[in-house]
Amino acid sequence: MNGSLGHFKATLLRRKQRKEKQEGKFNKQNLDFISNKVGDLEFPKPSSYELKKINETFKNKIRKHKIKETVVFVIVMIVSFTVLFLIIW
Repeated sequence: MNGSLGHFKATLLRRKQRKEKQEGKFNKQNLDFISNKVGDLEFPKPSSYELKKINETFKNKIRKHKIKETVVFVIVMIVSFTVLFLIIW
């Protein structure tokens, strides 16, 4: 019976380590980073002119992105129809 208690404790410790590894590294019941405070961060309030300017930049970026997507789509379609035509011909 020598060492059986040590073996049992080591088995329990390994079981606990496996369980912690499976559940994740953090204790999900005690999350310190969540707070109920309102107003933790203070951001400057932009003026209406700045909001319009920001809105215009986003619209321009979206417009450019849509144009790029359309051009790529047209090129892919032309290439695919060309390849399809050459295979059938």
